[in-house]
Amino acid sequence: MSNPTVLFVDDEPNVLRGLKRMLRPERNRWDMVFMEGGPEAIQWLSENDVDAIVSDMRMPVKDGADVLNFAAENNKGYVRIVLSGEADKELTYRTVLSSHQFLSKPCQNIELVRAIDLPVSFLGRLSSNDQARVASALRTLPCAADIVAQAKKALSREAGLSEFANIVSKEPTLALRIFQLANSAYFGKPANTLSIYEAVTTIGSDVLRSLLETNRLVDQVTTESNNEALKDISSCAVKCAQMLYELALERGTSETEAEAAYSTGLLSWAGDSLVAGTDMGLDAASLHLNAISVSGYAACLLGIPAHMSAVISSLNTQQSDRFVDPSDRANALASLMFDKAVA
Repeated sequence: MSNPTVLFVDDEPNVLRGLKRMLRPERNRWDMVFMEGGPEAIQWLSENDVDAIVSDMRMPVKDGADVLNFAAENNKGYVRIVLSGEADKELTYRTVLSSHQFLSKPCQNIELVRAIDLPVSFLGRLSSNDQARVASALRTLPCAADIVAQAKKALSREAGLSEFANIVSKEPTLALRIFQLANSAYFGKPANTLSIYEAVTTIGSDVLRSLLETNRLVDQVTTESNNEALKDISSCAVKCAQMLYELALERGTSETEAEAAYSTGLLSWAGDSLVAGTDMGLDAASLHLNAISVSGYAACLLGIPAHMSAVISSLNTQQSDRFVDPSDRANALASLMFDKAVA
């Protein structure tokens, strides 16, 4: 098996030299390419395939958003990461749909390596490279039309964050996006949270409203059949999440840990929503196993706190037919969370 190829883009030669030094221990595991500036990176990407891209934001001529948008539009890179100092809000908005994580400079070696390694190493668990590309290339996440309408209505009110958080707690793909943004440095210091309300308040109503109005949070599904499928999945997700929350409390966990369990149960159905809302070419026999794999991959890819993504990822080693029913999935997750140590 060949090493993954990782492209690093920055307009400052000193930064690139620093990355080369810092990542020298990875030279036998990764094939690393270093490009000085956006135009050079885009030209290279037009001629080469790559597994991961790590790009600065503020660059002349072609900035990081240009590089990552080109990569996303041309299916380049399973993993697309912003590595940058403080960026203005409008520039950050432009990267939300084309990037998967936002890391702040200076960045610790272990943080950058983990952000690349986890999703790249997970690819082998998916049924094909094509499905991996679909999972990573999604510019927006599918969401039922009535959920989008409710979210917009909640955020139009001054005191709408609590109402919006309640909506997020019932919709796996919307929760996935909220946790992605709150746990990376897109709009401030990463929260490292599994609390839906804390994640929502970390991002803030102004940013959420802008992202929702410009279709950067989720993609409103318009076909009736897909809407009904997404509603059914959301119902299953809430049942699973609530049961996992109660199982956590029964085991004597804190309210914070129980809330994290709820979020884990909810996000374990994000892959089901992605499969139902997009064409991944899955046959009925492989649907549930692959959906669970996509949930785990998405959690790793989008920088969801490691212990949550590890639990969800571990589900795909189990038998797929156990997880069609919400209670079965909740019990399996509870076993992984409370009865076993998940690495």
